[in-house]
This record gives sequence, structure tokens and C-alpha cells, in this order.
Amino acid sequence: MLCAGRSSRMGHPKALLPFQGGTFLSVILDRLRALSLPFMAVVRGPDLLLPEEVLAGWPVLVNPDPETGPIGSIQAGLKAGARDFPWLLAAPVDHPAVTLETFHSLVCAAEAGGGHLWVPSYRGSRGHPVVFSQACYEDLLRVPPGEGARWVVARHRHLRVEVPVEDPGVLRNVDTPREYRRLLREERP
Repeated sequence: MLCAGRSSRMGHPKALLPFQGGTFLSVILDRLRALSLPFMAVVRGPDLLLPEEVLAGWPVLVNPDPETGPIGSIQAGLKAGARDFPWLLAAPVDHPAVTLETFHSLVCAAEAGGGHLWVPSYRGSRGHPVVFSQACYEDLLRVPPGEGARWVVARHRHLRVEVPVEDPGVLRNVDTPREYRRLLREERP
């Protein structure tokens, strides 16, 4: 779970924004818990304190340099032990509307193999989260300065598997107050 960004455009930590009766963080963690994955961790920035009752025992890692973006958090997870597993699901906190079904579809696709990375696709558009196989780990750990996870995705695009989902949440990146208000309007029953 990636939540190390500074949330500078939002003006408030995205992980703690109210959503669906909880927060971005709690909603995503509940969905990930339902998958019963063998290793799960939250990666936060050095200045973000997270509520213990929401974490409920999840290991918390610190990305010491949030300016590196999500790649720094992915690297922190790999260094903390995720590299011992056959794949890594990188779930960004700014995509809180991703459904449990989508997470489940991605995990099933990764378990089936046949690629180096798995990306959800909604009506032909690729989104988040992304699952990286062990074949990507060395590249994830040695991303050139100024590059990010997209550099790794580009290097492995020939073995990228698109997983079709009926979930517009994979495309909903919530970084600004305007995007947040729009998300809340769209999520109303």
C-alpha cells in the first residue's frame, strides 16, 4: 500500500481523507485484507502518522524520500522482504475506488503467470494498481534517477498482461480537492 506522497496538491494527507464510511487508507486496507495475501505492508512518508486502529497490525515502512514518488515506496517494500514473493501488488492510496473484485482479478492473473506485470484495463484504458513479477524486481530497484515505475513498465511492456475489469476506479487518480469532490459525487448511491 503506497501512501508516502506529500499530498501537496490536495493540501491534506490523502490516506486520511473520508471515503465510504472510512478513509482512503482504511477502505483500501479492508479490500486488501480480504485477499489474505502472505505479506502486506503500508509505506508512508516520514512525516505522516497513521492511525493504529486502521493499520491493525500491518507493518508500516517509511519511504525516507517521498520526492522519489511511488518508486521509492515500491523499493522500500522490496527491501523489507517483498522480493521473496513471486509478485508485488503496488496499490496507490490515491486510487481509493478500486473494487475488491479488481484486486482479486489482478491477484488471480498474477497467480496464473504468463507475464512480467499485470495492469487493470477498463474499457481499453490501463489504470492502477499494478502487479509486478519477480522478473521486474531488479529493474524496480535500479530505476535511473528521475525515472519511476513507468520506466520498468516500459522495459517489460512486451510481457505486460492487461486484465479487463468493469471498474472505473482503476482510472480515478485523486490528487486535488476538485478530483476528490468529483469522486464523492460519483460514489453517491
